[in-house]
Amino acid sequence: MRSWPNAPKLVLVALAALIAAPGCQSGGNLDMIEREIRWKEDRIYHLEDHVEEYKRRLESARRENETLRKQLEEARGGSGDSWNPGAGGPPPLSPPPAHGPSGLPPVGNGPPAELPPNIGPPSIGPPGADAGALDDEPIISPPGQGIPEGIEVDAPPSVASSLGNNPPDGGLSAVALQNAIPPDDARAGGL
Repeated sequence: MRSWPNAPKLVLVALAALIAAPGCQSGGNLDMIEREIRWKEDRIYHLEDHVEEYKRRLESARRENETLRKQLEEARGGSGDSWNPGAGGPPPLSPPPAHGPSGLPPVGNGPPAELPPNIGPPSIGPPGADAGALDDEPIISPPGQGIPEGIEVDAPPSVASSLGNNPPDGGLSAVALQNAIPPDDARAGGL
């Protein structure tokens, strides 16, 4: 068998190349990891500042609460039945008013309740009009009323064409309307 005199050197060079190759490529990853660690560290400091601020606010609120409790106790005349949350348990309750044997207040005590007056539904109509006036005359006049005499009434072209050029009664052409309405001098001069 043939021996390789340089084999240990080749193994060492190959091993060094394998170790060095990934190390060169991980420089970008290392920068990203360091950047993320710095960001997390800054975030931790920021959150610690918030915790300290909220601790100060909580202590201030506790001091204010204790001051208000003392003022309330002095205003009540120093009665000993004030509730102390540090003692534990819920605040003392005042006894309920005396009721019947069932625990419910007796029925029929006190003034009788008054019922509201019985009123009917309101009449609905346009503002300023009587409800009866709506029944007597229509709000919108039927077609054909209010057209000056001597004007021929025609259907619009779209209706006339769909009906075979036989205009129905009650139609009005734009030309007939224009001839029936006298021109307004102010409007005609402005155009």
